[in-house]
Amino acid sequence: MGAFAKRERSIRIIGCPVDFVEITPENLTSWVPVIVCPGWIEVPESWGHHIEQLVARGRKVIAFDAPHGLPLPVKSTWRGHKIELQKMETLVAVMNELGIKRADLIGRSEGAIWALLTAYYYPKMVRNVVLQNPAGLVGWSFQPFIWRWLRDVKQGFFNDEGDPPPFAPVSGGTVMARSWTRTAREVWAIMWSDMRRTLREVKKDSHKIAIVTTYQDRLFPVELLRSAREIVDMFVILHGSHTSFFSRPREFTDAIAFALVDLEELLRQEANMK
Repeated sequence: MGAFAKRERSIRIIGCPVDFVEITPENLTSWVPVIVCPGWIEVPESWGHHIEQLVARGRKVIAFDAPHGLPLPVKSTWRGHKIELQKMETLVAVMNELGIKRADLIGRSEGAIWALLTAYYYPKMVRNVVLQNPAGLVGWSFQPFIWRWLRDVKQGFFNDEGDPPPFAPVSGGTVMARSWTRTAREVWAIMWSDMRRTLREVKKDSHKIAIVTTYQDRLFPVELLRSAREIVDMFVILHGSHTSFFSRPREFTDAIAFALVDLEELLRQEANMK
């Protein structure tokens, strides 16, 4: 991976310990760090290979371990679910605690919901956003969601895509067990969150946004992302399912890394035109 400095420790936010990892390469290519916004029941270890590859490409990466968020107060008027707002506030609190003024966000699956909320409510703290197989952008309805979820489970059980074994799998049960009630609320929030209007508002605020998704995602199908595709700056489609991210990590990290570089170049071009 090359030369880098790695910092691992625990910080306290409203009395709660939050473990984090911060890795800074010597060949830093951007002063803006990348912060990982994981999907449902994902922790920094789930992203091990992806983080290493992003650091190898010259990006400083930060990941923190608070999969259910913290019970922080929220003041927003968003009509969605409080638990996503608390995850947003947890991200902001971590950034403040670490002295990070601005960051690029990678929001995977459910993480896309609170990554977008952060860009909307704290626009000065976010520069670019990459949404990977994002939740919240396909509309909401209980019965179709359950049907898509069952198709996703079947796809994973039979490994319809022929993916290799997942990289460094982390037991979902151990993450769920930290808070079963919040786990249940998260499922409900994922099911009913509709971030399409928020996406439009975030884009109006001069943020650069990319979506990296897959042709065979049964949970958040690419064909339902049409309206989002018209809004974002980049739309990349890879072969695979919703969880291929963990089976072919290098391919997905390449796509995310290239998207970050391209979004930064778009910002640079706009700045030169002013």
